[in-house]
Amino acid sequence: MDKKEIQTLLNENKLILGQRETEKALYRKEISKILLASNAVDELRKRYEAYAKQGLIELEVLDMDSEELGVICKKPFTIMVIGIKNA
Repeated sequence: MDKKEIQTLLNENKLILGQRETEKALYRKEISKILLASNAVDELRKRYEAYAKQGLIELEVLDMDSEELGVICKKPFTIMVIGIKNA
């Protein structure tokens, strides 16, 4: 997924930003895909890979780091995890 796609989804209010909010939405089955920053810690990556193997979500590790994701999402902080809401 590229920057423009992320910005489009953000403008359409289809993104959930951050680990805590994304995990809440995951447990409520409100998201279908998780985007991880390229510098995501191994613990997070392994956790979401396990969810993906179970077929609960799609997982994509981005070419962008958490700092760049924060800038793309117009936030003054880094973003490690983004959830994409169900269609």
